[in-house]
Amino acid sequence: MIKVQNKKAIRNLTIKYMKENKRRNIIIIVTIILTTFLFTSVFSVASILKTSIENQAFRQVGGSFHGAFKDVSEELAEKLRVDPLIVNSGLRKVLGMGKNPEFSKAQVEVSFMDEEAAKYSFLMPEVGRLPKENTKEIACDTRVLEMLGKDLKLGQEIELEIILGNRKIIKDKFILVGYWEYDDAMYANQILIPKSYVDESLIGYERFEYDVTGQVTLNVFFKNANNIEEDLKTVAENHGYQIQDESKENYLKTGINWGYLGSQANANNPIEMQITIGILVILIGISRYMIIYNIFQISVLQDIQFYGLLKTIGTTRRQIKKIIYLQGLSLAAIGIPFGLVLGGIFGKAISYKFTAIIQDHVIDGKISPIALAISVLFSLLVVIISARKPGNIAGKVSPVEAVKFSGLDISGKKKKVSNENFSIFNFALENLKRNIKKTIMVGLSISMAVILFQGTINLTNGFDMEKYLSHWVISDFIVGKYNYFRSPTIVESDLFRSLNDEEVEFLESSIDSENSGKVYVSLNSGIALTKNEMKNTESITDDENMENYIKVGGDKYLNSVQIYGLNKFMQGKLELIDGDLEKLNTIDNAIVAIYRLDDYSNPKMSSNIKNVGDKVTIRHFRDYKLIDYETNTEVEELEGMDTSTINPIGEDEYFEEYTVVATAAISHPMTYRYYGPLQFALSEEKLLENPKSAKVLAMHFDVEDSKSEEVESFLENYTRKINKGLDFESKNSYLSNFNDLKMLVSLAGISFSGILALIGALNYLNTIITTMLARKREFAILQAIGMTNKQLEKMIQIEGICYVGISGVIAIAAIILINTFIWPALEKNLWFFTAKNSYTQGILLLGIYIIIGMTISKIGFRNLNKESVVNRIGAV
Repeated sequence: MIKVQNKKAIRNLTIKYMKENKRRNIIIIVTIILTTFLFTSVFSVASILKTSIENQAFRQVGGSFHGAFKDVSEELAEKLRVDPLIVNSGLRKVLGMGKNPEFSKAQVEVSFMDEEAAKYSFLMPEVGRLPKENTKEIACDTRVLEMLGKDLKLGQEIELEIILGNRKIIKDKFILVGYWEYDDAMYANQILIPKSYVDESLIGYERFEYDVTGQVTLNVFFKNANNIEEDLKTVAENHGYQIQDESKENYLKTGINWGYLGSQANANNPIEMQITIGILVILIGISRYMIIYNIFQISVLQDIQFYGLLKTIGTTRRQIKKIIYLQGLSLAAIGIPFGLVLGGIFGKAISYKFTAIIQDHVIDGKISPIALAISVLFSLLVVIISARKPGNIAGKVSPVEAVKFSGLDISGKKKKVSNENFSIFNFALENLKRNIKKTIMVGLSISMAVILFQGTINLTNGFDMEKYLSHWVISDFIVGKYNYFRSPTIVESDLFRSLNDEEVEFLESSIDSENSGKVYVSLNSGIALTKNEMKNTESITDDENMENYIKVGGDKYLNSVQIYGLNKFMQGKLELIDGDLEKLNTIDNAIVAIYRLDDYSNPKMSSNIKNVGDKVTIRHFRDYKLIDYETNTEVEELEGMDTSTINPIGEDEYFEEYTVVATAAISHPMTYRYYGPLQFALSEEKLLENPKSAKVLAMHFDVEDSKSEEVESFLENYTRKINKGLDFESKNSYLSNFNDLKMLVSLAGISFSGILALIGALNYLNTIITTMLARKREFAILQAIGMTNKQLEKMIQIEGICYVGISGVIAIAAIILINTFIWPALEKNLWFFTAKNSYTQGILLLGIYIIIGMTISKIGFRNLNKESVVNRIGAV
C-alpha cells in the first residue's frame, strides 16, 4: 500500500476538507471563542474583584504593605529592612496625637513616615510634597485643614498642639508643604512631620509599656502575599527573634495585613484552598472540553466514510489523526485571538464600571501577560484533548468498517419493540439509548454550564456584609465618650473614658431599642498569678524582675487585668471558643477568659493563659479616691480641671476567686480599645455587686431598620450640639463606605453569571445544530419509510428535553457536592463569606434551555427539510 508522506499534501487536504464543512467550522470556532472568552473573563473578573475587595480593606487597614514589625528600635529596623526576604519597606516613627481643641472628636496622629511608608499608606501628598528634614514643615489630609478652618493653600502657617504619651504637650508652628484628599474609609487623620523634629522632641523622653510615642514600625513587602505570617517569622528568626511567644525576651510584635485574600486563605488552610480553586478551574476546563469534544466526535462519526476512503488510498492512521489535529489547531488559531480580544474588552468594561462605582479609586482592567498566556494555554489544551479521541476513532477505522459504519452500537441482545407500545416518546428514548455514551457526554456538556452558573450565583450571594463589617462594628450604634473612640496615646484612666449615670439614663430613655447592652469595666482590678503564669504573660526572664510586682497570697504576684461586665445581649456578641457562656449567668463566681483576635479575626490563643475549669483570683476595690499624681494631692472636685494628671486610687480592696466556665474571643468594637493585660468577663449582675468601681465604657444598641435613620439623626444632634463630650459609631457610616463594594461584588456576579448562561445557551444551541446536521441522512430515511414531519419534529424536541433532563440530574448532584464541600471550605478561608446554598437559578436555566432546544429544533428541522429526502439519503 502506498503511504502518503508529503506533509504539504496533508495540509492541503485538511484545508480543502475544512472548506467543505464551513457550517461545522463556524460552530467550532464560536465554541473556541467562547472557551477563550470564558477563561479570559474568569481571570479578568476575578482579578478585578480581588483587587477591589483588597483595596477597600487596605483603606481600612491604612496601607497595602504585606506586614509590619511593630515597636522595634531604629537600629533593629535598619537591620530587618535589608533582609533578603524583604523586597521593599517603609519606616514610621510616632510623635503623638493632635491635641488642638478642633481635634476633640477626631483621631489625629502625628508621625514621621519615609517616602515608601507614605506612598503605600495612601498618604503621599497630591498637592505639594513631603516635609524636608531639619525643617518645621508638615503635610496632612484635607480633613485636618478643614477642622482647623484652613484653606487648601500651601505655605500657610499651621499651629499645632501635640500630646505625648507622658502627657507632655508640644505647641509649635509649622509650614504646610503638602496635602492629600481625606479618605472616609481611613480610621485616623494623619499629620506627617520630619524625622528630625520627632527625634529632637523625644530627647530625654522615657517610654513606658504600651506607650505609642516614640514607637517605630517597619512596614514591609515580601516577594508575594501568599505566606505573610511565615515570611515575618523567617525574617525575625534570621535576626535572632521570634514572633510566637510574647512572654519571651526575644519576642517581636508583628502585624499582618488581613486585606490580602490569598494570605488569609493560606494562613487558615492552604491545601484546602488550593484544592477548592483547582476544582473550580477543572470544572471550567471540563465544561469547555465536553462541548468541543462532542462537536469533533459528531463530526468524525458523520465523516467516517470519508476517512475510510482516505485509508483506501494509503493515508496512514497517524496522518488521519494529524488531519483531525490540524483542523482543531487551525480553528483554534482563529478562535483564540477573538476570545482574548472579547475577554479584554469585557475586562475593560467591567473595570470602567467598577471605577464609576468607587469614584476615588481607579480600578485597572488590564490582564497580566501571564493570565493571557494561561488563557491561551488552557484553550489550546482543551482543543487538543477534545480532538484526541475522535482522531483515534478516525485513525483506527478500516475502509470496510467505514463503509458499513452507521454510528450505532448494535452489539448485545436485540430488543423487540411491540407496535402496540410504539409512541414518539418511546422512539426518542430508544434513539438516546442506542448510544448511551454519546447521550451522557451531551448531558454532561450541558450540565457544566448550569453547574458553573449556579455556582457563581451562590458564590456571589455568599458575600456577607455583616461578616465583612464585623472587623469594625458589631452593633447598629455604639455610644461613648469621645476619647473612648480614639486610640489612647497617653495612659488615661478608664474613669475618664466612661459614661456617667446621667448620660446612661438619658440615652436609655431616648433610644427605642429592645436589644441593647452596656460594656461595664472594673476600675483598678488586678489578678493574682503564680511566678510561672507571670512569666507566661510578661517579658520576665529572671526572678529579679519579680520584685517590681506586689506579692499576694504567699506564692502569687499581683498583675493588672481588664474586667468586663456584660449582660446577655453583649455576651451574645462574644465568639465562644470553649465551655458554656450561659453558666456565666447561672453559676456563682463564674468568669469567662477573654481572648483577643489576630489579624485574620481568629482567636489569638496566646493572649490568655486560663482555660475552662481553671481558678482565677481577682482583686477588687469597693471604692476609690482621686489623686493628682503631679502634686500628690487628693482631688475633691473635677469640674474645670485637666484630668490628664488625675488617677483614681482604689480603696477597701478584697480578693475573690472565680471559676472559668468558658473561653471566648472579643471583637475590637466592644473592648477597652487598647491592648493591655489579660482580659476576663463577669456577668453584668455580678460586676454591679461592687457599683462604685463598675463604670460604663460604652453602650450598644441594635434598632429596627425603620428606626435607624431616626436614631442616627438623634445621636448626630446630641453629640454634636448638646453633649459634645460624647461621640458615637454607627453601622450606617461603615455601610456607606462598603455599599460600593457590595455593588462591585453583585456586578461581578451578575456579569459572570450572565456570561456563563449565554455561553451555556450558545453551546447547547451548537450541540443541537451539530447533531441535526450529523443525522440529516437518518431523518431522511425515517421520512422515507413514513414518519411525518410533525412526528419527526416532536421526536427531536423530546430528545432535546431528555438531554436537558439528564444534564439537570447531573448538575443538581454536582451542585449538592459543591454546596457540601467547596463552599464550607471557602467559608473557613474567607472571613467575609457565608455559604448560601440555592438551586433555583440553575433549575430556571434548565427551563430556558428546554425552550431554546424546542425552538431551535423546530427551526433547524424546517431548514433541513428544504433539501429533498432523496438528496439527503444519497449524501455520503
